Amino acid sequence: MNIEQIPVADIDVGERLRAVDPDWAALIAASMQENGQRAPIEVRKVGKSGKYALISGGHRLAAMKMAGIDHAAAIIVKASDLEAKLLEIDENLCRRELSPLDKATFLAERKAVYEEMHPETKHGAATKSDKVDKLVHFMPSFTEATAEKLGMDARSIRRSVTRFTHIVPDVRKKITGTWLADSGLQLDELAKQEPDMQRQIAD
Repeated sequence: MNIEQIPVADIDVGERLRAVDPDWAALIAASMQENGQRAPIEVRKVGKSGKYALISGGHRLAAMKMAGIDHAAAIIVKASDLEAKLLEIDENLCRRELSPLDKATFLAERKAVYEEMHPETKHGAATKSDKVDKLVHFMPSFTEATAEKLGMDARSIRRSVTRFTHIVPDVRKKITGTWLADSGLQLDELAKQEPDMQRQIAD
């Protein structure tokens, strides 16, 4: 695993599943000014442009910009768009500070990416031949694969995905960063309500 120094200006952050918390980034920036960058970020090359796309390390990159650091220690990963998204998701899921709502968002996105990469694992996927049927038998489902890779409980994974899918997008956006996003039990109750009632509760 080679770590290279690359210009911060050449790294494109792109669309992120989780917004950078400026206060947390400022704390990291203060640490970097005293101790330097202690953990590398992950990036991938964008074609032959000489530019890079960020995979993981959004807060560290924001902190470097705040601290006026012009080069980042980075691991350059070879990955497709879907593989890069999976790496970003998994890096965030392994962090302890995720709220239950954040975790639900990342797990639902991981399910979408995993099933796009392995469509034969979708629930109820049609099997057109014995060959496909055997492939489905050996390919773990999203829940099985995620539980094994990230050391999470399968039931907890399914519950988190249900929270995400049953809470309507505008309500999820409204409650992000509030006490409600930090309560799994309250999110479960919210997910049981009709969309109009969800919006009233969020208001």
